[in-house]
Amino acid sequence: MMNPIHSKEAKMYPIRVDYVYEEEYDEKDPILRKVIEYCDLMKIKFIPRQFDPLAHTEDRNYITSLPAIQIYERDNYSETAFPNSSPINIIRNVYEKLELAHLERLAKQQIWDQRIKHLKRIFTLGSLKTDSIRPRARM
Repeated sequence: MMNPIHSKEAKMYPIRVDYVYEEEYDEKDPILRKVIEYCDLMKIKFIPRQFDPLAHTEDRNYITSLPAIQIYERDNYSETAFPNSSPINIIRNVYEKLELAHLERLAKQQIWDQRIKHLKRIFTLGSLKTDSIRPRARM
């Protein structure tokens, strides 16, 4: 059984990968092809775009060389990777962090659902017998 993080049926998380290039990008570049394939496999939105430091502060602040790969979580800048810095591993780390946060939310929700279900059972069955307990006499 495959890990849900790496399965083809993986849930799409609010993550986006921008491939930032100077004037044009080479679709035959093997690193770019691997990034595109990985994004397609994991259902991650992939956007190639031209370097624009006036429109994107991330371009101005974080890109030191082109091409660059910028990763966004929920439309907020997360990281910049470069072709020589294992961009797929960086994208995978961001994705897995989101997957872990999602699983933690599910676990917490399940715990609260069980507690609420237990409390509903107590109150509907009338097994909470607070009326039969006599108050303690004060000394």
